[in-house]
Amino acid sequence: MSVKMKAAQISKAGGEWELVERDIPEPGPGQVRVKVEACGICHSDSLVKEGLWPGLQYPRVPGHEIAGRIDALGDNVTAWSVGQRVGVGWHGGLSPNGLLLVPAAPPEPLSINVFSLILRRSAVSGWYSGTARDSQDTMEFSALSGVHPMIEKYPLDRVAEAYEQMHSGKVRFRVVLTM
Repeated sequence: MSVKMKAAQISKAGGEWELVERDIPEPGPGQVRVKVEACGICHSDSLVKEGLWPGLQYPRVPGHEIAGRIDALGDNVTAWSVGQRVGVGWHGGLSPNGLLLVPAAPPEPLSINVFSLILRRSAVSGWYSGTARDSQDTMEFSALSGVHPMIEKYPLDRVAEAYEQMHSGKVRFRVVLTM
C-alpha cells in the first residue's frame, strides 16, 4: 500500500480545482523531497489553470511558491538534510535604499509613486528569475533581514475561493494555502 498526499489539481485547461490524493514520489539521485506546509497562489498559476502556458500536460498541480521541510533525500545529496526548512518565494521592498525586483509580468501597466522612490532613494528593476539559486538567496535574505510576508491563509480545501480572491484582485495580501 502506497502512502498518499493531498493535492489541488487542474484536469484540463480552463478546468475547475479538484482535491485529489496522489502517491508520494521518492526523490531521485541529487533530489530532495519537500513536505509542503504552505503554498502561495499568484497570477502565474492562472497561466496553468487556464492553459495559457505552451506545452503543459494535464492533470497538473499548479504552485511554485512553497515553504516546508525536507522529508527525504535522494542518493548523493550532501548539502541538505531531513528536517531542514526550505522554500521558494518572492519578496520585495521599497524601504530606504531598497530595491523592488519585479519577477513577473502582469498584463496591466505597473503604477509607481515616483515621489516615494525619490524620498526613500529606492529603485525598481525587472528580474528574470526562477533559478534555484535565486530562491535560495531570497530565502536567506529574508531570514537574515527579518522579512516576513503579509499573507491571507486558506486551507487546501478552499483552493477555489483562494484562487478567485487572488485572480479578482480582492485579496489584500498574498494568498497562501496551508496544508
